Amino acid sequence: ARGVIWGCSYKRSTLIVCSINIVVALYVLRSLYASLYLYSNSDFNKVVKYTPDQVRKMEESIRIRRAKEPIELVKIVRELKEEFSRGEMVAGLPKEVMNRITDEILQRLRSLNSNANISEQRDAIESWRKEKLQEVKQLVHGTGGLNSSILKQEAGMLERALESDWAVLSENIGLWVPAEIIHQEHNDKPEDEEEPEEEVLPGRPLSPECHAELHT
Repeated sequence: ARGVIWGCSYKRSTLIVCSINIVVALYVLRSLYASLYLYSNSDFNKVVKYTPDQVRKMEESIRIRRAKEPIELVKIVRELKEEFSRGEMVAGLPKEVMNRITDEILQRLRSLNSNANISEQRDAIESWRKEKLQEVKQLVHGTGGLNSSILKQEAGMLERALESDWAVLSENIGLWVPAEIIHQEHNDKPEDEEEPEEEVLPGRPLSPECHAELHT
């Protein structure tokens, strides 16, 4: 009988303990949910609500600030940065490549006639630049010949220098071709106006000794 009573009391105590644990867990969950709800409501209440007049003033302030921005100065700074980056890209070319480019351009100029004018020199340099650019592009894309004098790792930088940074590259290798001066004679005279006849201005009268006489 005692064993039956002891078994019943053990089961009853176990049931009571489990019930208490369930109640405590539900209370903890309820407390957590309530705290989260209060925290979210407090954050929502902290959101600043602006009136239409305040919104209009802020928009006007942004518009005035944008209008006073130094657009031209920002544009100049951006252009200087781009020019500086191009100079760094060209300066990154090895000295051997720069010397090779200079020698090839000089050889192309020497192949011209001794009386070649500035326009012919410019055309020769531009022709060399296009040929070299084509060679470099073929090398970059893996379609170039094996007899190229440019290494593949240098071809990418040289491609950009020949295509978009040619002026910087020309300055770095000391290439300068003067601009061709074309002389044009301007005639500002109206078309209907006739050419004035040349007038002989009277001079001082000759002395009697200077008159020619017929001698027999």
